[in-house]
Amino acid sequence: MIELWKRTAKVAPTEQHRSGKSWIGLSDAAMVELLNRSSSVRFEAGMDLFQRWPELARQTLLVREGELSLQGVTCRSVELSAGTLMYPLSELSPVASNAKLLAQGSGLLFSLTRSQFDQLHEQTQLVLLQRGRAFSSRLATGLIEERDALRQSCGQLAANAFKELRAQSAGLERSEGVLAVIDRIPRLPVSCIELLERLLDENSTHAQVVDMVRQDPAMTATLLKAVNSPAYSFGNPVADLSHAVTMLGFEGVYQIIMAETLRRSLPDSEGFKVSYQRALMLSYIAFALAQVTGRGRPAELATIALLHDIGRVVLVVMQRQQPACRELVRRVPSGVAGSLLLRNWLLPEVIWQVISLQHYPQWMPPEQLPSAWCDTVALLHLAGWVMDDRLKQVVAAPFVDAYQHQLGLEAVSAEQLWQQKIVPQLRQRRNALPAALRRMLG
Repeated sequence: MIELWKRTAKVAPTEQHRSGKSWIGLSDAAMVELLNRSSSVRFEAGMDLFQRWPELARQTLLVREGELSLQGVTCRSVELSAGTLMYPLSELSPVASNAKLLAQGSGLLFSLTRSQFDQLHEQTQLVLLQRGRAFSSRLATGLIEERDALRQSCGQLAANAFKELRAQSAGLERSEGVLAVIDRIPRLPVSCIELLERLLDENSTHAQVVDMVRQDPAMTATLLKAVNSPAYSFGNPVADLSHAVTMLGFEGVYQIIMAETLRRSLPDSEGFKVSYQRALMLSYIAFALAQVTGRGRPAELATIALLHDIGRVVLVVMQRQQPACRELVRRVPSGVAGSLLLRNWLLPEVIWQVISLQHYPQWMPPEQLPSAWCDTVALLHLAGWVMDDRLKQVVAAPFVDAYQHQLGLEAVSAEQLWQQKIVPQLRQRRNALPAALRRMLG
């Protein structure tokens, strides 16, 4: 009968769709139209239709007879019975390339390319779209349920990770071997810590900061040597402290002094030289991000970024002194060891607390972090994300959108955040930047 329709049906479209309704709400004439426009695919039990005919994943499919099972899109298979219409899977799911469409028995389906579907009568399209909407809704419901279950599992894993890292930190804190290593690592000069405290004091003035630097010959020498080094490349020699402060601003003065002091504290190895250069540029990016968002204190963020990887010093010394425990030590996040060192140095709590939490954004959203340090951790995380993107390094950042929202930012790519927010801020103090960072600005 169907073949007869294909050969003889010549009814005008407006008359076709006045005919009585039959299968899935299509009139007899609409069925003729569908059969003429579509391709028929017969299948047998056990057949994977997507493997046999890969183009089907890019077409609209309507099951005429039999049962099919869609697998690989959701954790559970989704059944397609007679009358089910599925939109092109390549448009419905990003995992379409891994999906399977398995036949549970013999049957028949119709496939339509986009062009073929567009050529159908409007009323026929409407009926098919309604069928497709029902299947898409069922598929979406399954995906939403799985997403919610996954979020719950991730939340539990994040809580466990937080608890484990806190326990690990507490265990290291009580370790006599770790404390002995920390006591042997040279401390930052008292003058640097006092300068930091002065910068973090909201009542401090520009003149007070300059006077503090001027009263310490070692600090002044460090500043002038750094300003005249190839790393800054200002062109004309800078011999006067007031001139240096005018060029750099007192935040820039502090960043240079702190960075140079830290450099002298690190082991003289290629690995630590690379770590220092990254920390130096991260410091300026974090400073700019704090200014842009109005969250956190810029000088505080600059210090945290400079010191964020200092725990590696502790871990390297521990590995050398206890080679039998090398594999165990390697599993300790550098932020955990660094926070213990900086706490021992009596730096402000916010610095060592944030450094101890710096790894957590890889595993958990911001709302699961301690609220007191959440914004500062978010700033450090986003600065690192942008820095890694500039250096063409790929690092997991699964909750990066949530951390941008935490700081009142629109969720954008690392490149967009760099160009739209950070670059304009850095250009305002271009003269205070290291030469390498100035080259990044173009």
